[in-house]
Amino acid sequence: MKTIQTILFRILCLSGLLAGAFLLLCSWGILDPAGWKEEGEPVILPAVPALGVADQTLSTGPFLRLEDPADPIPAGTQGVVFSMKGADGKLAYVSRLPQAMDWGASSGDPARNDAIREMTSREDLHTVALISCLADDLAGKDRDLALLRESGSAWGDQSGQVWLDPDKEDTLTYLTEICREAAALGFDELLLTDLSCPRDGADLETFCRRLQVAALDWPCLLSVVGGSDLPAALLATFPGRVWAREEDLPRLSAFTPVVLPVSSAN
Repeated sequence: MKTIQTILFRILCLSGLLAGAFLLLCSWGILDPAGWKEEGEPVILPAVPALGVADQTLSTGPFLRLEDPADPIPAGTQGVVFSMKGADGKLAYVSRLPQAMDWGASSGDPARNDAIREMTSREDLHTVALISCLADDLAGKDRDLALLRESGSAWGDQSGQVWLDPDKEDTLTYLTEICREAAALGFDELLLTDLSCPRDGADLETFCRRLQVAALDWPCLLSVVGGSDLPAALLATFPGRVWAREEDLPRLSAFTPVVLPVSSAN
């Protein structure tokens, strides 16, 4: 009996390896199953679980950049981008996170969250929350999140921008909760930017993957702003869309990126 079970197990493993190799060759374009069909025969592709917002037609722009959720939105606008967390660490909403309140990151306007909900509740509008991840002047004052120099001081770039360490658990926890709060306020899409680290050897891939796993419970897309610091292989792992600034559009053309609108605050 054990011999039969061993044989069956080996056959099952071999089948899995062959299936994986087949899919890999297809993804590389070496094999094309569509070319094997007879003329006029329909191609039936395997079902793939939908990611993001189900049954929603996504706007590809141009998007309007809002500075305030209560700002008037011109008729015919299909989508808006609103910054929920800037590189300065300040949040554009009232957060319940103790750290955000301790650092003075949370908005002090008690009416702000209601204004955001009113904006995101519009069925004719695709709402995008822009969230700066690892660039954060306020959270960077906390050693449990900050990217530190060998001397132990917070690391700052030439412009004085302070960065968070993607390898620290508290960094992942804080940013995950920021994204969770934004999702709860009704945004259709969370757009992550400043996903880079000036320190060589930082594990950005693990950070992004863990954030993506958390996003599976959120009723919105998780997208990313592409740039020179993020490899194409990492961009391709995001379940949402790739966005790009004007200067990065040629380099990211393979992703058919959405143009990120600029503003005086960007």
